[in-house]
Amino acid sequence: MQVSVSDTLDTKKLGYVYDTLEVFRPNAPLVVASQSAEAHLPPIATEKLQIPLSPQAAGDQGRKILQITQVEAPTRPMTVGVYLKPANAQPADLGVNVGSFAAVLTGGKVVWPMRTLSFDITATANRFAGQELTVVLVPYRNQAKGGQEYPNLKYGEMRIITRK
Repeated sequence: MQVSVSDTLDTKKLGYVYDTLEVFRPNAPLVVASQSAEAHLPPIATEKLQIPLSPQAAGDQGRKILQITQVEAPTRPMTVGVYLKPANAQPADLGVNVGSFAAVLTGGKVVWPMRTLSFDITATANRFAGQELTVVLVPYRNQAKGGQEYPNLKYGEMRIITRK
C-alpha cells in the first residue's frame, strides 16, 4: 500500500482522531528562545578570525565549518550561543547566531560535549564573504537571576575550515 505525504497530514485518513489537540492555547505564556542585545550576558570568549574569507572561497562547493579546539569544560552548567559578525560591527551587535552548546549537570557533575566544537557556518560565511569575522560566545540566562556572570571559556584556537 502506498500513502502520499498529504494523506498523512489528515489523521482521519489514517483511521484515528484525537479527542482534543490544543497546540495553541489562548492566553498561554509566550516562551522566547533568544535574548535581545540589551539582555545578554557578557561574552565568555571573543575572537577575530585572522584570515578573511575570500569571495571566491565562499562560492565553492565546500561547507564552511567553525571549529573551536581544545575546549576546557566549565565548572558549572551553562548554555552558550555562538555568534558571527563582521569584525567592524558594533560591540553591542551580537551578530548572526550559528549554533549553541551546553554543559549540563548530571549525577552531581558537569558534563561537557567534547574538546572540539564544530558549527556549519556555510550560509553565514557566504553572507559575509571577503570580510574578517569576529566570533562571540555568549552564555544564555538559564534562570531569572540578575548579575549572573560566567568565567571566560578556555580553548586552544578558533578557525574556519572547508570540508568538501
